[in-house]
Amino acid sequence: MPNGYCIKHYYEVRGLVCPGFEPGGWATKLEERPPVDSNRAFFGTQLTSREAALRAYPRTGTQRHRIWSLMTSHDGLTADEVNERTGISPNTINPTIRGLVLDGWLEDSGDRRMTRAGNEAIVWRPIP
Repeated sequence: MPNGYCIKHYYEVRGLVCPGFEPGGWATKLEERPPVDSNRAFFGTQLTSREAALRAYPRTGTQRHRIWSLMTSHDGLTADEVNERTGISPNTINPTIRGLVLDGWLEDSGDRRMTRAGNEAIVWRPIP
C-alpha cells in the first residue's frame, strides 16, 4: 500500500499494526521526518538566544524550504555558499541547516570546500 490507502486508525484501535507501518515498513521513513517547510527554531542556553528563536519561529518554515530547495538545485552547498547566493544571515542559515540535518533532510556529504574566509566547511547534501 505505498500510496497510503491504509486507514491506520482502523488497525490501531484493534491493537494491530497497519501494513507498511511496522518497524522498517515503507511508511516509517515517511513518518520519521517532518515536512521540510515545517516551522522549527533552535536556540542556545542564553535568554537572548531563546528570544531570537521565538521571534524567528514564524518564518522558519519558509527559510527551511528556501535553503533545502537551494541545496537540491546545487546537489549540496556549504553554509557560506548559501549565504553568498541568498544573503540570508549566517545566524539564520546555521540553525536552519542543523534543523534540516536533525529532521533527516540534509546530511554531511563528506566533502569540504573553502569558505570566502579561507576555512574548510562542510558541504551539506540533500536527502530526497
